[in-house]
Amino acid sequence: MNCKGEWEAVKNATGEWIILADDIAIAKVDRHFNAHLIVAAVNACKEVNPGNPQAAAESIGRMYEALEALKTQFMLAVDDVRSKDREVYEMAEKALAKAEDKVAPSPR
Repeated sequence: MNCKGEWEAVKNATGEWIILADDIAIAKVDRHFNAHLIVAAVNACKEVNPGNPQAAAESIGRMYEALEALKTQFMLAVDDVRSKDREVYEMAEKALAKAEDKVAPSPR
């Protein structure tokens, strides 16, 4: 189901967790953390590729590997670093840290 709006996890009147898309209940989920994980994943994929969030989901592993490789290449070329390059590196570092549930190092 590819709805226009963001998905959300809510607890209904009977205490069950449901996932809503465009104010329509699309799934009942047993645990709140599963509901929130599904919602976060779908919304993030829709942000990356609104027309085909499934394609974004299927490419997450490859995007992570590419970003890690770019970060490594940047470190190899650290002698010739401009401030704009440093900003891009720090963006990559923060994105990777978030994906790994780590804190990104402070800017150099």
